[in-house]
Amino acid sequence: MQVGGLLTVDRDNSLDDWGNAPVHLSRMELSVNVNVNEKSVGSITLLSDDDPNSIVIDQALGQLTIGESKLLFGRQRFNLGLQTTRLISDPPLVDLAE
Repeated sequence: MQVGGLLTVDRDNSLDDWGNAPVHLSRMELSVNVNVNEKSVGSITLLSDDDPNSIVIDQALGQLTIGESKLLFGRQRFNLGLQTTRLISDPPLVDLAE
């Protein structure tokens, strides 16, 4: 089992008062990856934005290996920052995702 997390802290900057700017917790993530056995793996990521009392499932995946094939199922986020393209213009999926 692997457990990881991310905490993001934001500071409300004011140009006239840098010394007393308040700091608040803006994002919390907790991820767990579990190797159930050699042929099945599970992963879940819990997310909370701006409100620690509201936690949602951001990503939940499972993978089964059957022979030489791998079956991936669940909910996975699509990170536009990692998308690469060699097209002259963006594909229509980019407009839909934004």
